[in-house]
Amino acid sequence: MKHIKQALICFSALALVFFGCKKEYSYEVPGGGGVGGSYQWSFTEGTNSFKGPMDTAYLDTLGTLHQLNITGRSSDNKDIISLQIFADTIQVGSYQTDRCSFDYLRSGVALYRSDLTAIGQFTVSITAMDSISITGTFSGTALDTGKVKKTITDGKFKVKFKSHTTPPPTNCTISKILYTDIPSNSNYYTQFSLFNGNNVSTISLSDSSAQLFSVSFPVTLAIGKTNVPVNGKPQYFTNDINGRATAFYGFEDPLTDTSAAFVAKYTYDAGGHMTRRTEAAAAKPDSVVFDMTYTWSGNLLTKAVVKYGGQTALQVDYTYDAGKTVKNFLPLHPYAAEVFYFQSAVNVGVRPDKALTKVTEQWFSPSGTSTFTSNLGSYVIDANNYVKSFTVTGDDFTAMSLVSDIGLFATTKYTLSYHCQ
Repeated sequence: MKHIKQALICFSALALVFFGCKKEYSYEVPGGGGVGGSYQWSFTEGTNSFKGPMDTAYLDTLGTLHQLNITGRSSDNKDIISLQIFADTIQVGSYQTDRCSFDYLRSGVALYRSDLTAIGQFTVSITAMDSISITGTFSGTALDTGKVKKTITDGKFKVKFKSHTTPPPTNCTISKILYTDIPSNSNYYTQFSLFNGNNVSTISLSDSSAQLFSVSFPVTLAIGKTNVPVNGKPQYFTNDINGRATAFYGFEDPLTDTSAAFVAKYTYDAGGHMTRRTEAAAAKPDSVVFDMTYTWSGNLLTKAVVKYGGQTALQVDYTYDAGKTVKNFLPLHPYAAEVFYFQSAVNVGVRPDKALTKVTEQWFSPSGTSTFTSNLGSYVIDANNYVKSFTVTGDDFTAMSLVSDIGLFATTKYTLSYHCQ
């Protein structure tokens, strides 16, 4: 079993880890899902009633495994409802947790959420399904913002649905990252982004410990700012006129507000490559503690140097396969947790456009230099140059550039899925 850092607080999406997906297609319904239209959702909790247009359905697949995603909104666009079903075959029938999920967000905060570890406590049923639409019901026990159990009743939905027959779009963003231990063929970690249209509404993380964590994004983002609150406390990126992140104001571990508040600032060259990232305490934003510089060759990040207190603490060198072109791959910035966690929602500039094959870390201390090396291979790349999977062999890194302070683990297969516009 791989060791995820204790600072990482995760949510249990036991069913999600089975789906490293072939494609993610979404279908927007102009007009048909509006107020008074035929595509609607509704449910009741206690004396509270909720309803609105149901406007999106999309399907993920991997071999014979399928994941049906259904998304709706309130008429004022402040609320989002999401239903999911996980099954070998999506068909008329009833699906209970952990083979289904329910989320209801208000202004980016999860008002109600089914507990995927509470087996059989929530049900989503498909009562009718054809090439045009899906109709169904849902009900069961959900948790509110205070983790108090609430009963969801009289849930109903009807959503537009049809098979996707046209070529998929080529502007795609990573929406899922699945970690699989190769010797045991067991999934031990996943990162999942839920989209409302082309904007991220929720980023959820899970490991095999079945602990819960998710970050909800406001539906409407302030101009020049991307909000990523944690436990109701504000965190945010500031963006430049090109939409690139210029700074992050939040916590050293962006998943918990018990870590130290800090500010990260980013510098880009004329070509949009991030060339520097600095860290400082929130109380002293101009007193740099970590200073990270990045060296590029064309669109390839070749070296990262991390200085702490003015002294070089870490150097990371990257090697690529010039014959394998990739698109919108993972960011490779060391010790930048906020970059990795929120990569599906935030623009951090150019990403390497060739397949990464080798990463070498050198740690410097008064007692000497420690070197760690990992090799990446077995790439599966689709016709549009999106990486679908790759494997890692070599050393287990305690803090690695590819996935920030989660670590790049040896004997691991990484499976990537995408949300396409």
